[in-house]
Amino acid sequence: MTDAGLLEVGRRCSNLQALNLDCCSGVTDVVVFEVARGCPNVQSLNLRGHRLIIDASVTEVARRCSNLQSLKLELCYDITDVSLLELGRRCPNLQIIRCKDSKRITTTGVLELNVKLNTAFYYTYIYHHHMISNEHSQIYFLYRMNDRFVEMCL
Repeated sequence: MTDAGLLEVGRRCSNLQALNLDCCSGVTDVVVFEVARGCPNVQSLNLRGHRLIIDASVTEVARRCSNLQSLKLELCYDITDVSLLELGRRCPNLQIIRCKDSKRITTTGVLELNVKLNTAFYYTYIYHHHMISNEHSQIYFLYRMNDRFVEMCL
């Protein structure tokens, strides 16, 4: 699907609840902005592998899609803690966030998201990555975290 087609989805599908852009090549921030603006009911959004996506578009999703429950950002290399903080502020129903190999997300961002969502997480070590979850949320931060973070979770 082209950017033009995806822009039309954003403009015409105001009741859209789930959008998987994993298989679409070259998705840009322009598309993500339009989806955020035109589809405020989105509950599940998969942006996996779109290396051109930056914090500005993810924060726009957080601002406009407050019912968001699942967001996949694996391999989105330019996403930072800024996105996590805005998601924590604006998306109280967020249950799943996957950000494996989103290398600019730090332990500080993870902890701040924890605070913003007012949840008590515990961790489990899986395949050299950490999974943080509680009974209501499964928030996956699939990258190595330092020992200080693990101590703070205990």
